[in-house]
Amino acid sequence: RTCRLVSSVSSIFVEPSSSEIVPRTTFSVPSSSSSFTLSPSPSPSPSPSPSPSSTPTPDTSTTPPSPSPVVVFSPPRDLRLIEKGLMTFSVNWTAPAEGYRGGYQLAGYLIEYNQDSVMQPNNSLEYEGDNLLSNTTYAVTVKAVYNKTRLNQTLSNASNIVEFTTDSNDPPTNIRASNRTQVSITIDWTAPVLRSPHSNITRFRVCHIDGNGSQTCDETNGIQFQYTIIRLRPFSRYLVHVFTGTRYGFGPSSRRVEVSTKIGAPSVPLIVAIASQLDSIHVNWTRPVVLNGPIANLSYEIKYGKMSDDGLMTKEIREPNQTATLDSLSPNTEYRVELRAFNIDDDDGKRLFSDPSNGTIRTKVTVPVQPNVPKVNGDSLSITLPPSDDANGPISQYQVLVSKGDIGTAPSGLITTTYAQAHNSDADSVYVAAVYLTQPPNPFILGDNVTTTSSDDKEYRNGPLIPGIVYRVFVRLFTVTASGEPELYTNSPLSRPIILLQTTTRSEE
Repeated sequence: RTCRLVSSVSSIFVEPSSSEIVPRTTFSVPSSSSSFTLSPSPSPSPSPSPSPSSTPTPDTSTTPPSPSPVVVFSPPRDLRLIEKGLMTFSVNWTAPAEGYRGGYQLAGYLIEYNQDSVMQPNNSLEYEGDNLLSNTTYAVTVKAVYNKTRLNQTLSNASNIVEFTTDSNDPPTNIRASNRTQVSITIDWTAPVLRSPHSNITRFRVCHIDGNGSQTCDETNGIQFQYTIIRLRPFSRYLVHVFTGTRYGFGPSSRRVEVSTKIGAPSVPLIVAIASQLDSIHVNWTRPVVLNGPIANLSYEIKYGKMSDDGLMTKEIREPNQTATLDSLSPNTEYRVELRAFNIDDDDGKRLFSDPSNGTIRTKVTVPVQPNVPKVNGDSLSITLPPSDDANGPISQYQVLVSKGDIGTAPSGLITTTYAQAHNSDADSVYVAAVYLTQPPNPFILGDNVTTTSSDDKEYRNGPLIPGIVYRVFVRLFTVTASGEPELYTNSPLSRPIILLQTTTRSEE
């Protein structure tokens, strides 16, 4: 018999000589042995023919089946890396050695790298892969396929392994903010020189990270090395980084650069209280919710003036104050107030104002302007009453008062004495001759016996004068006050004395 070692595997088969026909027998050879000894099996002894009368004895021995031949598929050889790029590679190999294929035909090749696998036809001895990850290590092997329909049973062992790492785009450099506004930042950079000769820059990716850690990315073309990030918040810091992109993808990030938007206008401060005195207004407000600038630079501007005035006065307040008193105002006057917060631009010093917070209020009323002296017209009882002045508040009541007896000055305190009450007593006193809710008639005739009614429905009669008694006339003006506040009034000076004689009226100088 002739023994032949099949390929480099640890099994052989025995081919019979032409003169004898025996079953093909396969022997296992230890992989570490370089030689072996083949001992022929002894020839079997012929079995005696059973006699007709003898009973056949069953064969209890077990004859093992003949082993199937081991089919060996040669793998591809000499797998080599031809080229690699940012996201591509190419390899080639040598076809499998002509060895025993068990009647199978070479159908193709299976290329495997990391988690991917690709079939190639049997006449192809090279492969180009793409869509890889940049800066990533890959391991490539090739297997021969001998029957496509029974792939798992007809694959050869893998070829030698080829490892490589894809190229990486260098990131842009010199990242900087060339221009900034309250809501945008323009970023410039220097484009890198790509390592791979087969790659061109097609785009850039510009990313910014806000103070909450949220990242937003935008893409721009590969021609301009500048991009303006918009829709940002005033007076905010951002981390910006840029990626270089080719048709194969993006490379690593540039270093992160901190940039910031400019100071902006604050939000509206809210007036929470506004109160008035006779000649002043007191305003309280809250700080803006959104400062858009350093609090140390935050200021307020208050404009105020009469509702009828076009021009407004201005007062400025700095933080941390959030209150102001507006002085030197007129009583009983309605004023409008406009409050704005503002920051100062850190580049040009321009004031950046918020929208206004508005309010109106009327200053309190005070005692009326003192009227002039009532004028006694000659020797008659005709009196010219002075006009009222509502500069300090609307006039609510106009009283004509008469003193019975020669008193020195107009008394203070409310007077409700009637004509009858005053003349029923011998003592000097002051009585109310007439009450008017509007401007009184002029001239006023003293002692015309006309009755008028006050705002509290009390009647006062302008009774006739008694001859021989000295009378003087003065007026008292009242202003409207808030509910629960005491009435405010002022008196005119006393007129000259008036004495009614038996037949004529005499006025003494």
